[in-house]
Amino acid sequence: MSTATQQTFARILGLGAICGLRTMSGPALLSDHLRRGQPRQRGRTPLRWLGAPGVAALLKVLAAGELLADKLPGVPARIAPPALAGRAASGALVGAALAALGGQSRVAGAIAGGVAAVAGAFAGYHARRALTQRLGAPDLPIALLEDAIAVVGGLGLLRSAPRPAAVAGG
Repeated sequence: MSTATQQTFARILGLGAICGLRTMSGPALLSDHLRRGQPRQRGRTPLRWLGAPGVAALLKVLAAGELLADKLPGVPARIAPPALAGRAASGALVGAALAALGGQSRVAGAIAGGVAAVAGAFAGYHARRALTQRLGAPDLPIALLEDAIAVVGGLGLLRSAPRPAAVAGG
């Protein structure tokens, strides 16, 4: 496996896991990353719609809303079946898009991203519960730390990711 392929799949797994923490953060961060590419060179690829300015703005609003909603009482656990399915779909979306950017199989990227999102959801859920219980800390500071990990981690993963203008033929 080439270094470029390894880097692509490391990004897929990382951003997929972030989708497990915050469903909309991965797509919002990736969409903004794509938006900053050169739209003319995205051509008719499936990445075109994800990098559209309107889509990027909408995903940012949805991600911000999710960050706020996560702090409300009565929000279902991220590992509940409907929430988990949404996180898996979000991870699959970013996985397929990152795979396309890296010239890899979109199907393999979608599978890897979806699986990483499910793993990230369970890991984040259990880590947050353990931290609040062991530290005797209120949930809010731990939730805010999780938000920071999702956003800063996602930005770090995408910092050196290719943009559509850098991808041959698309």
